[in-house]
Amino acid sequence: NSDGTSPNGDIARAVYRQVVPHSPLPRTGDIGRSFTSGRVQFFVMDLQSKSSPSGATDDSTKTMLGAEQKSALKAWLLEYKDYPKVIESPAPWHATSTNDNDWGSYSTERAEIVKYCEDNGIGNIVVICHDMHAHAYANASNGTPGGWPVFHAAAGNQVSTHKGGPYANRYPASVGVGVRQYGYFVVTDNGGSTVSLTFNPRKANGSNVFAAKTHEFTNVPVPNVAPENASANTAPQVSVTL
Repeated sequence: NSDGTSPNGDIARAVYRQVVPHSPLPRTGDIGRSFTSGRVQFFVMDLQSKSSPSGATDDSTKTMLGAEQKSALKAWLLEYKDYPKVIESPAPWHATSTNDNDWGSYSTERAEIVKYCEDNGIGNIVVICHDMHAHAYANASNGTPGGWPVFHAAAGNQVSTHKGGPYANRYPASVGVGVRQYGYFVVTDNGGSTVSLTFNPRKANGSNVFAAKTHEFTNVPVPNVAPENASANTAPQVSVTL
């Protein structure tokens, strides 16, 4: 739960680079990065390295991302504006709290990101979070910022907590309950203009705690495939576990 004022940030990032498996890290000041799997684009946020203290005034100077990472996020959003995009945000995106370690306390910056997408016609976005020790799902009908679907997957072995919301589904419904669970995501891409992402909120035994949730990305650019190489399954299923 540290922020950009921590004197140990450089040490923590150096250790991360040495011992944690990761895709390429393009910046020295944070460990945020992006990667591609098939036609699905992923952006993993680092919300601690350059974060303002949560208790700071929520205005245009307050940030979770820092200037360099936010610029990279905007460039990524614009480059892949029509493609399926998954933003991995450790902190809850769908939140209204203040002075807390979630986007509710950084609502000015969150609104800036949403407006940037609206102004540039950027769609096909979902957000995956995991700082709440519970499985959860929300979408535009629950008032999610940007109207983007939000999936929560946690925790491997922890006591349940509640952050953000409201959610259409949340498990456990109460706090202080011991949980051992994980989120399992399946991307289905058959090469057409629609790609789907299915979230399975699972217990340790592999059973879902509530019904799987599927989001469809639409009007996805179709790859140019030579007729002799085309097939009904030009891009296979991709599975992601959190």
